Amino acid sequence: MRRAALRTQRRSWSLFAALLAVGALLAWAPPPPAQAAPLQVRGDSDQVHELVESVTSNFPNYDSATENIEFLRDRDPTKKWYARNSGQPTPANPVWAIYTLSEPAKVTAYSLTSANDAPERDPKDWTILGSNDPAAAADANHASWVQLDARRDERFQARFQRNIYAIQNPGTYRYYQLRVTANLANSTASNNTRFQVADWTLRSDAPGYGSALITSETEWSYLDDGTVDPSPGPDRTAWTQVGASLPSTWKTGLGPFGAKNGGTDLGAGFPVTTLLKHYLDGASAPVVPAYFFRTTFELDQAALDSIKGLYGSLVHDDAVAIYINGVEVYADYEGSTVTQNLQYAGGTLTDPRTKAFVIPADALRVGENVVAVELHNVNDTSSDIYLALPTLAAMSERVPAPYTSAQLNRHYASDDTPPGDNGGDFFVDLLDGFAGLPGTTGAISSSTCSTASPTSSPTTRTSSPPTSTCRSASRWSPPTTRSPSPSTTAPSATRPRSRRRSRTPTARRTRPWPTASAPCSGRCTRRP
Repeated sequence: MRRAALRTQRRSWSLFAALLAVGALLAWAPPPPAQAAPLQVRGDSDQVHELVESVTSNFPNYDSATENIEFLRDRDPTKKWYARNSGQPTPANPVWAIYTLSEPAKVTAYSLTSANDAPERDPKDWTILGSNDPAAAADANHASWVQLDARRDERFQARFQRNIYAIQNPGTYRYYQLRVTANLANSTASNNTRFQVADWTLRSDAPGYGSALITSETEWSYLDDGTVDPSPGPDRTAWTQVGASLPSTWKTGLGPFGAKNGGTDLGAGFPVTTLLKHYLDGASAPVVPAYFFRTTFELDQAALDSIKGLYGSLVHDDAVAIYINGVEVYADYEGSTVTQNLQYAGGTLTDPRTKAFVIPADALRVGENVVAVELHNVNDTSSDIYLALPTLAAMSERVPAPYTSAQLNRHYASDDTPPGDNGGDFFVDLLDGFAGLPGTTGAISSSTCSTASPTSSPTTRTSSPPTSTCRSASRWSPPTTRSPSPSTTAPSATRPRSRRRSRTPTARRTRPWPTASAPCSGRCTRRP
């Protein structure tokens, strides 16, 4: 009986342990992928910040040539103000900075940017105040100060992270004060008693956009595993879209990204900040076939309305493609065809290729936007890989896109030219005209064209290019001769006909130019 009882008890404990193991397995979830912090882009601008003529503080740190109060207003996130000897900010002992403007101005928003190290030093609680009394410029406790905005328990997700805040009670003032009453101080380290911030930038409701969308300080999420497909389903570009479900093996880092023979020496002019995994086994060929990169930024409606195009610079080795919100906006596959994510593609480049590109802003949307880049090694023994996207800036001028990505990257032998459209001459086709912009008219359009209306998405500004049927009709043809007027006398039968025939005036072939009532956006040429 005792042995049976012991066996029953052991079985009970075994069953209990098994249930605990199953419960732990069900509760376990893979770690989330590393996500780069988004950049916030608003429809206002920081033009008002140019009025800042001086800055003062109770802890200016002028003894430091690289971390003093002057760097608070320089709009350079790589430099910072470190309030040396400030101690931990509190309501009784705040750390403050005061801007003096050259003239009173209305400030409707502002941004704070975290500095390079020690998150414990970041501002957490602060107040923004305004005054028009000259005495307030040197007295942070002057009675004239008016509270404009207050924030509590704020966080910065990453280093060099810029957060933008709307002023709750805006007004027109010449003096503005940032009054910090708490830093993050979330550890027991000595940094709890220190305060720093990279930038405090004033903003106004003047139209525009405040900064580049991507800079050398942009943080990227990237996947360099080489065996994990970011989108294993039927749509290989699903990873480029907003809200994509990503594998947990993604990392974060700053560009440029690269590797050569497992190291970072790609030569002068090609620095590497983040080393990519080069070999699949970590030691020797075969190399990783492809790499994937993502970063995000946020747009409000006013910013979206003000951005008409994007200008970027790119350095890559080997094949590359850029996507915005899942739409391919630029590609240089170097003559190869890419049908899978984890494949080799491209040409054999001696050094990374540098390019500048301009793309329309049609793929942008309100809220979160994703910039994604795929990068491929040319083959399994490729000696190097490189990617730098140092700039992606917004432009207020509309950017026409007369050619598709496939057209822009068309390759052919030097002693051969591909046929033009409808069997025409290739070079004539290149010079013949451009696809007009939907909803616009211009000198390159002709009212003899017929253009199908583009389709568009209600949630984005993405539109399909218009379909034009005016190409053949827009070709120039030789001028015709007018018929003789009725008053012209016929030649006499007894008078010999002159070898020099009289010419009547010829008519230039002209077309009516587009008007508001007869617009056209087809592919047409100028009149001769």
